[in-house]
Amino acid sequence: MVLPPGFKSDKPNQVCKLLWSLYGLRQANRQWNAKLTKALQNCGFQQSTADPSLFTKSTSDSYLALLVYVDDILVAESGFLDAKPAKTPCITGQKLTNLEGKLLESPEIYRKLVGKLLYLTNTRPDITFAVQHLSQFVDKPRNAHLVAAHRVLRYLKGSPGKGLFYTSKSQIKLQGFSYSDWATCAETRKSVTGYCIYLGNSLIS
Repeated sequence: MVLPPGFKSDKPNQVCKLLWSLYGLRQANRQWNAKLTKALQNCGFQQSTADPSLFTKSTSDSYLALLVYVDDILVAESGFLDAKPAKTPCITGQKLTNLEGKLLESPEIYRKLVGKLLYLTNTRPDITFAVQHLSQFVDKPRNAHLVAAHRVLRYLKGSPGKGLFYTSKSQIKLQGFSYSDWATCAETRKSVTGYCIYLGNSLIS
């Protein structure tokens, strides 16, 4: 590395030695991954032999999994293993409001949970309605909203095998279905509309 302008030295042809990899270099990603892997292993995580980007750590009363993609990390843990499974993601007819319940002391807990559930709707469209309803209260969440979010987790625990399935034998036929619940929003009196698009028997949107 060439010396920066303004740096004076009595030794001719002096250069700087890099101790850390810089962004933009070809080996930067590899060095970052190697350093992260070493740090996680020092914390007790085990690297999966089937998928090197998966790290797990288990104790007598907890289980933690980290999935690394470049510089993003997805965290999963057993917070609700002992919870009672629910048959539906939300209570039928329940309408949450901004004034129901007590404000949460740590709203970031609710926001992180809703963010994870929003990501999960990509493969679990059955929780889409409940999650979009919960996402309306991330600004000032209350304990009633957190209880409703926990019910979605209990529903997921009771239905781990559900998800999207795309068969190779489905006919090429595009179908769309929609439904509107007139003035159902308790806050704004706006209607709630839902839709789904099928290509044959496969849900695509």
